[in-house]
Amino acid sequence: MWGEEENSVALSRIERLLDPTDGLVLVPGSGAGRLAWDLGQRRRVVALESNPLVALLSHALIRGKARHSVEFPRAPLGIDDVAVHHLVKAPVGHGQLEVVLADLLNPPFSSGSFDAVVTHWLIDVIDCPFTQLVNTINRLLKPGGVWVNSGSVAFETAQPTHNLMAEEVEELVLSGGFMIEIREQEDIPYLRSPHSRQQRTERVHSWRAIKTAETSWAPWNHLPAWLVSGNQPIPQLPAFATQSASVRIHAWLMSMIDGKRSANDIAAELARQGLMPQTEAEAAIRNFLTVMWEEMQRSG
Repeated sequence: MWGEEENSVALSRIERLLDPTDGLVLVPGSGAGRLAWDLGQRRRVVALESNPLVALLSHALIRGKARHSVEFPRAPLGIDDVAVHHLVKAPVGHGQLEVVLADLLNPPFSSGSFDAVVTHWLIDVIDCPFTQLVNTINRLLKPGGVWVNSGSVAFETAQPTHNLMAEEVEELVLSGGFMIEIREQEDIPYLRSPHSRQQRTERVHSWRAIKTAETSWAPWNHLPAWLVSGNQPIPQLPAFATQSASVRIHAWLMSMIDGKRSANDIAAELARQGLMPQTEAEAAIRNFLTVMWEEMQRSG
């Protein structure tokens, strides 16, 4: 299976940033566990993953079990590359690695449990404000503990203020109780499958930061309290009112479909009731029916 070059480059960079730090290392968002497994050959490592599928896969692989996987390249070279079967197996035992299924933002660890935390391709994809992540890592580290980060800085959240540039990320790290000892950027090979016509190069942003101060922390939940508890009043949000109106209109339109009326007939009824001018109604109904038709085709 391909990927050794990418794994080797990542491991070399992270080991260099970790040294000479020793002790217990946390790798959150560990996925199927290759980086955590590599680090665990010479360190004590805890791999933390919130996805049950990949956490169980990682747990099996590090204990010598083989698993079949199928790769689906986005731009396959040919018909034999559309679905590529691989046998995945760790070459040696799991060393000093343990896998924990849990949420980093509500971690099952005491404060100051780790000597180092390694975030690899994580900070711009985790679903929380960056300050929450900084405070969580601060809490997990011992005084003087090391935070090693390496990966993309390509935030794409629904909240524009949460989409940070590298300089803003570093400012929040510094204000979150850390001192950055090393910072660097490097172009690396990424997702270069031999079965795909598309191969990427990514510029990763890396640092080694030392915990210098404690910060406040509280567990994170991206859902509002009224949705989590289930016993608080649901607020009358504007989006709910808009959706309610849309649902009523759509329900009325669907009730008008009886196998006899045409789209123009329904538009004429909308116009007769004074809800919409005839020409606008015709366009709106055709758009609505087009969406319904396309969804039906996708769902089979």
